[in-house]
Amino acid sequence: MIKKIKEQFYNLPIGVRLFLKRALLFFIGWKLLYYLVLNPTHIPDKWITDLTASGAAWVISLFHFSTRVEYKVLRDNVFMNGRNVLGIAHDCNGLELFVLYIGFLLCIPTNYKRQFAFTLMGIIEILVLNIFRCVGLVTMTYYGNHWVNFAHHYAFKMVIYLVIFLMWVLYSKKYDAKDI
Repeated sequence: MIKKIKEQFYNLPIGVRLFLKRALLFFIGWKLLYYLVLNPTHIPDKWITDLTASGAAWVISLFHFSTRVEYKVLRDNVFMNGRNVLGIAHDCNGLELFVLYIGFLLCIPTNYKRQFAFTLMGIIEILVLNIFRCVGLVTMTYYGNHWVNFAHHYAFKMVIYLVIFLMWVLYSKKYDAKDI
């Protein structure tokens, strides 16, 4: 069976094989870095979670609601008019989305200027989307909307993954072989 898989792998075009090798190396490298170095120190999770919570509280305050954030080590709580309406755990801060997006970009050869521009644009876009996702969840929770679970687990994730996919498509379509 392994022989057949190897055979099929070597039948793939060279560009696809290179992409898959880079993706595998990136995935293994990221997981090792995250679980051995970053996760025990909560870096950069804490910073991204705090930024997301602060951003959500700031956007909500623009609509004349009293907001505050209670910063904790593993989870930040967003309060609206004195009521705790959302907890943002490190799993929900968007870090894995940043890594997924950047990993794809790094696996496709192109010039560094373009790669940097798309990386920066993507990180900002994902962060802003995640902040607005949190704003939506805060608002839905505050007003007792029964769609909160659906929105959190499905609707908002679909929107963010769709945007990431569209950014990948844009990045890939502009790809030119002479960039290699």
